[in-house]
Amino acid sequence: MIRNFFAGILLLAATLCALAGSVLQWTNHTATSPESTQQLVQAIARDEAVKGAVTDLLRSSIEQRIPESVNQIPGLRTKLKETIGTGVSTAMSSPEVQSAWESTLNDSRETLLKDLTEYGSGRTRTPPSVKVNLDPLISRTWQAIRSNADPEISTYMDQFETPTGVQAKVADVPAQQADQASQILALASYWWLFHVAAGLLLIGGLLLGTRIGRWVLLAVFAAAGLGAVALIRGLGEFVTFPNSGNQLVWTIETQITRQLSSSLSSWLDPLWYGYLGLMIVGLVVAVAKGVRKPA
Repeated sequence: MIRNFFAGILLLAATLCALAGSVLQWTNHTATSPESTQQLVQAIARDEAVKGAVTDLLRSSIEQRIPESVNQIPGLRTKLKETIGTGVSTAMSSPEVQSAWESTLNDSRETLLKDLTEYGSGRTRTPPSVKVNLDPLISRTWQAIRSNADPEISTYMDQFETPTGVQAKVADVPAQQADQASQILALASYWWLFHVAAGLLLIGGLLLGTRIGRWVLLAVFAAAGLGAVALIRGLGEFVTFPNSGNQLVWTIETQITRQLSSSLSSWLDPLWYGYLGLMIVGLVVAVAKGVRKPA
């Protein structure tokens, strides 16, 4: 009985190490792999809700630059707004602007990772902020509007100043969360150690357990691993953000959460099947030995 008790501890530790190793491996892959981050950026950039929020922000930023002098000509402000609205919607569908939008999001991701690394190493004491610089997007959109505008309207657009310094601040990362994020990023590079530990603990638990008890314990803790994976997959559905009034920020936060949750869920598929296989093996061997409970 005592042997099974300690074997259970080792198998529980193996289950947790395998789960932690997989999550850390996903974290490291998502943060450092160009392929995975590109997929995330593209998914967010091409989301219709995000594009709609960006379109509204771009249109508003450009419309604010309409000079008061246009009010002297009846109906001109309305025509300009219509031209800007149509131009922004058309530009957001063009490959050039779409590429600039994806590049902008990717730059924001790289900046955040760099800031978290510097904060974690102590090179800076200022917690990072998550910002999206929209200047490149506005510049390309404005060029597209000017090139497609009627000559009559284009003349008045010469009086516009191209909006600059337009940023969407997604969030200020609190110092405590920045500390935790930087520590997790540093720990994530050692994900493989958790898998090695899980393998060694699994072998140790099987060797330490009694002839029958080891297999029952294997099935029990493998089933617990299945439950843990299911729990992690379900947590993403309950993460929500309050709408702070900035539709773009709220939409980006929501889509990032959805995409990361979906990515992690897919990443954990091999681990889920691994737990399932171990549970089946444990049950089959235990039944084959004619035992219904640990010895």
